[in-house]
Amino acid sequence: MERLSRLRARIHSVTELLDVVTTMRAMAAVRLQQASGALAGARRYAEVIDAALGKALALTPPADWPTRSGDETVTPPAILLFLSEHGFVGALNEVLLGHAETAVAAGGPLFVVGSRGLQTVRERQWEAAWSAPMTSHRDGVPVLARRVAEELYRRFERDEIMRLDMLYARTGGGGRWQVRHTTLLPLDAAARSGADIPPLLSLPGPRLIERLAEEYVFAELAHAAMEALAGENAARLAAMSAARENIEKKLDGLRRTENCLRQDEITTELMDVVTGSEALLRAEASPDQ
Repeated sequence: MERLSRLRARIHSVTELLDVVTTMRAMAAVRLQQASGALAGARRYAEVIDAALGKALALTPPADWPTRSGDETVTPPAILLFLSEHGFVGALNEVLLGHAETAVAAGGPLFVVGSRGLQTVRERQWEAAWSAPMTSHRDGVPVLARRVAEELYRRFERDEIMRLDMLYARTGGGGRWQVRHTTLLPLDAAARSGADIPPLLSLPGPRLIERLAEEYVFAELAHAAMEALAGENAARLAAMSAARENIEKKLDGLRRTENCLRQDEITTELMDVVTGSEALLRAEASPDQ
């Protein structure tokens, strides 16, 4: 009876764990759906700003295009990592950090977005030049993008960084994700200066390019953050789905064991009843009685 009681207590604990995992799985699915729904708009906005920047560059002599005083081909690139804010994301953070190893080893500064990911960075004994929490909701993406952009502008203007690469998890549908590695800064002005029909302007060309470049950086950061948010929740959804399946299998095994123990207990009780009845019958049939 004591063994059955302990088993039932364990089943109760595992059932509560299953409820928690199911809730986390549902939350990840909802947030993944929300972020995925906003991705198309984020991508399209970045494309529009990129096209506008190209048209503006067509009106400006190459000598007036934005350039840096340093050589970004020699200076190690800075790395902006979008990692997870919370745990239970499987190997997401480790995979992203694995892709950043070469750049970090080269000595480039590391910028980290994501509190749980920052812990993993520190566990590797890497030093982050700057960090910020990752948003947990799609509505927080614009605020995060502007905060990151402001920090990058300060360091870029002081020539602390010449080139900036971004790494983040990009969803591939069905709860899958892959690493996306792209260069954000400096802008490749030559590749964007192919507009056929120059637009009408109300701002001087250099000023317009400056404003569009700022908006482009914001748009790309917002897009990357939205992708990272969707990627984090895709990884969590996959992890929670696998955990749920394992817990359900464990729970089924425990319940089968409970049924066996309960049946053994019933059989033992029946044997006690039969044995007691036989003893009474023998006592009644005894000549001494």
